[in-house]
Amino acid sequence: MGEVVRQGKGIYYDINGSIYDGYWSDDQKQGQGKMLYSDGSVYDGQWLADRMHGTGVLISKDGDRYEGTFNMGAKEGYGAMYYLNGNTFQGHWKNDLIWCHGVFHFKNGNYYEGDFVNGSFEGEGLMFFLGIGTYKGTFRNGQIEGRGRFDYLNGASYDGEWRDNRKHGSGKLLDSDG
Repeated sequence: MGEVVRQGKGIYYDINGSIYDGYWSDDQKQGQGKMLYSDGSVYDGQWLADRMHGTGVLISKDGDRYEGTFNMGAKEGYGAMYYLNGNTFQGHWKNDLIWCHGVFHFKNGNYYEGDFVNGSFEGEGLMFFLGIGTYKGTFRNGQIEGRGRFDYLNGASYDGEWRDNRKHGSGKLLDSDG
């Protein structure tokens, strides 16, 4: 008697406690399916060759929720992340990291819109600080760094060089009277 090959729709109970309910092809998760992992995380979406692939929703064991596209098991392409702590991100992903362009909203009302590399603010962007003002300029490794302009809500502004989120080097500071 030969080995059983899963094919079509079915439910599979893994020896580690995970449960898959969905479609199979040649003994691999393929098509639409839902996986309840033993650690408490859940994926509901498309599968290819036993990996999350296509569109789907992944809820981590910590409660963070990602809705978007996957490529061979990794967040890739456009997606939205809703963090349990109240922060949100909408934009592009590459190999499970925030990448390219997107908008990150902090639960305190601040937000960043701009470029990302390896999950950090990197390149050109705009940062809104609730109750303080807006910075538009360069970011490096998640910090305000390089050339940029900060416009304060009271009408004052600083246009110049920045380093480690602080004014640094040459620049022009204007008070609220101009």
